[in-house]
Amino acid sequence: MNFINYPNTNIQNFYKIFVFSIFSLLPISFVLGNLIINLNIIFAGLSLIVYSITLNDWKWTGDKFFKLLIIIQFYLIVSSIYSIFFIIDYEFFDANHKHVVYDGLYRSLSFSKYILFVFSFSLIKKFKIKLDNLIKAWSVIIFIILFDVFFEKIFGNNILGNVSPDHSRIISFFGEEMIVGSYLLLFGFIVSSYWIDKNNMKYSYKIFFNFLIILIPFAIFVSGEKSNFIKSIIIFSTLFYFIPKNKITIGKKKLIFILIAALLSLFYFNDYTRIKYTEIIKRTTILNNDQKFLEFENIKYFYHYRVAWEIFKDNPILGVGNKNFRWDCHRPKYFSSEKKLSSQMCSTHPHQVHFELLSEQGLLGYILIMGILLNFAIKLLINSYKKNEMFKFSLSLYTMVFLIPLLPGGGIFSTYSGSNFWLVIALLNYLNNSEKNRIL
Repeated sequence: MNFINYPNTNIQNFYKIFVFSIFSLLPISFVLGNLIINLNIIFAGLSLIVYSITLNDWKWTGDKFFKLLIIIQFYLIVSSIYSIFFIIDYEFFDANHKHVVYDGLYRSLSFSKYILFVFSFSLIKKFKIKLDNLIKAWSVIIFIILFDVFFEKIFGNNILGNVSPDHSRIISFFGEEMIVGSYLLLFGFIVSSYWIDKNNMKYSYKIFFNFLIILIPFAIFVSGEKSNFIKSIIIFSTLFYFIPKNKITIGKKKLIFILIAALLSLFYFNDYTRIKYTEIIKRTTILNNDQKFLEFENIKYFYHYRVAWEIFKDNPILGVGNKNFRWDCHRPKYFSSEKKLSSQMCSTHPHQVHFELLSEQGLLGYILIMGILLNFAIKLLINSYKKNEMFKFSLSLYTMVFLIPLLPGGGIFSTYSGSNFWLVIALLNYLNNSEKNRIL
């Protein structure tokens, strides 16, 4: 039975409104914090379960990609159980904190929320919700965030009065979390790239798209988040190269000139911005002529990478288990008194997805997880390029850029950055399943 033929009209309307609310409010939940993000994702998954039970429609569980994600889930659980019995050093925990050894297992089990979230986007089609309407709702939220970013840059606080603890960074509505750049990288490019595929695009939409394609990377630059700015330039440059000329109102060269002029103006005329984007050079030690390379001795992220790599070498096959980098990094053998920032080698995670997977899941988990995700993303990237489907192409591109080695970023299992990643995977899977000729 199709939902549209379900006999109870009141239930039909309630479900449709509820599902639309869940997906349209996603950008707001990312602003409100981890608790709301988790609730939104869980509600999306529960909606899929309720729908499937109501209409006895479980076809999505036969999807090849679903089965591959279940394999990842199984591996994570086995890895976490193994780490509890054979890897975790219980000397790091006092009697009141023994329960934290199970945190990794909890997170491995909770990966199921992302699996359900990925397939919950099928409800958009089942309930005949127009993706246009969702993107328009997201666009309103993005414009508010964009306005707030520039407001804070000019006046020193956002429109609610929030003041960043670091004057070279923007916090906007995110409290003390300096993540507005990653937020714009995700939702900004989703909203802007969506309209490229529209045939006979209205002139107002064309202006809107041209405005965003310049404003998004510029706003990320303003946010002071260097890694996300580099990622935005990679996405912007690649996407811009493939955008049809008829989608650009003033010409590609003029648009590029405007963006470069705006970036250079802010760089030269704003001290905080200039300091922020040149500090990495000042924190880099140039060794003598016999050693012609740079040692990033004053950049703490590279200490996280180094420790993660050492942990991986000590546990090369299965790693130390989900969420256990934060404990294992405290081992004295990873500390080096000769390194300036060695005391800052520990963190909740290594701030880089490849080092996190290698240290926590080992080579076996790394090959399994990255193999599945890269195979999915690369196939869609190639497929969308051949078909000139720019929205799907940009989403696939975001996935590839998210997985770039060395650039600092979050993991694919953490709440905020993980939700960013799986939202894009969910949209890609929805678009893929909406095609007559699927690639998986």
